[in-house]
Amino acid sequence: MKTAALGSALVSLACLFSITALAAPPASRDAAKITPDMIQTASRGKPGRRKLNDPETRLALTHTIWSCRCHPLLCTQTLGYQSTVPHMPRQARLEIPGVPLHITQRGVNRCAIFLDDEDRRHYLRLLGESAASHGLRIHAYVLMGNHVHLLVSSDESGQVSLGMRQLGQAYVTAFNRRHGRTGTLWEGRFKSSLVDSDRYLLAAYRYIELNPVRAAMVERPEHHHWSSVHANLALCEDSLVTPHACFIEMGTTPQVRAEAYRTWLKQGVSDDELIAIHQHLQQERAFGSKRFQAMAERTLGRPVNVRRPGRPGRDQDKPKGI
Repeated sequence: MKTAALGSALVSLACLFSITALAAPPASRDAAKITPDMIQTASRGKPGRRKLNDPETRLALTHTIWSCRCHPLLCTQTLGYQSTVPHMPRQARLEIPGVPLHITQRGVNRCAIFLDDEDRRHYLRLLGESAASHGLRIHAYVLMGNHVHLLVSSDESGQVSLGMRQLGQAYVTAFNRRHGRTGTLWEGRFKSSLVDSDRYLLAAYRYIELNPVRAAMVERPEHHHWSSVHANLALCEDSLVTPHACFIEMGTTPQVRAEAYRTWLKQGVSDDELIAIHQHLQQERAFGSKRFQAMAERTLGRPVNVRRPGRPGRDQDKPKGI
């Protein structure tokens, strides 16, 4: 009986919060107004069922609905005081000033995020505006059908996240307006991974710009129009692209660098390298040497190495590279 009452209250409270959140503008959904009437309605049992008056049960109900985010009024009205139970806020991005980030963002349910070339051109325009507004350097990029890859760095922590937020929101608004649709376009937050210098950074360059080849869209990377590979191979100028210092060290002139980079691309991405980059990106860890991972872990005060599924073992606490 208690389980049934809890389930009924969860459904009621979820419906009430959904209506309130949808009625509010996007920027204020997290601060949706919660009134005592809502809480009383949610905790009011149906005829013949026991009311949920137990504070522990109601606190669990409150924090389940709010996905571990505490709403002060809701806590106060439920318990009569502000809860001190620790919550689990969304984990901050791995960002270190000057260290590049490999970023990927996918369409929801892997749907197409670009329907034609005008969409792609507009995305790149917005990417340039976002980079200029937040001091971002774009080292490499590729636009695929349902996702994008970027290699980005900034001299100030937090600017990459702000820039990606600006880019994502502006693009979805324009995309929805142009194609007469509503709702989200992205599959949650973008994924990102810190990237070490030298061969790790060049491996990320290669991974990104060979994406169309691995997807069997083209035979050679330069055949894909929507990519930074044309600038990095000195085939044309691209105002979006800023070569990283490690890339510049490949040669004394753009032509020499282009030839060296072309040779690097022809080597392809090995299976081990592909798996390592994918794991670090999906788990949002630091892709690099053990020394780099140890530095990042000390700087950020949190684990940055890839972890195997299941309960971590003693050996998993040590930074791992490839």
